[in-house]
Amino acid sequence: MSTITPTTAQSYMQAYVNSAAPLNAIPEAIIVEADQLDALNKIARQYTNIKTYRMYFGKDEAGKAVSVIVGVNADGTDMSIPIYCTTRATDNLCPPMCDAASPIMPTE
Repeated sequence: MSTITPTTAQSYMQAYVNSAAPLNAIPEAIIVEADQLDALNKIARQYTNIKTYRMYFGKDEAGKAVSVIVGVNADGTDMSIPIYCTTRATDNLCPPMCDAASPIMPTE
């Protein structure tokens, strides 16, 4: 996990948007990895008034999948400091990263 500038965050997100395949399904869940949770907790400890967060999808300079994580203020605006960047092991979206056998998954 590292902190990045708003300019770097924007370039990572743009790289993701430029290469992402359209999602032809309704997002049902996301996977939160340990590094992402650590970033959320760091923001929560530093800014106790922040109760909402965003995790954006991105790709770094090497083309690796990353998450760009920010706190969101009461007005719904992203905080630009700190911005955390974590690598992702998966796309983190369900579908396709779903547990089809989970008892809480809706039936079609």
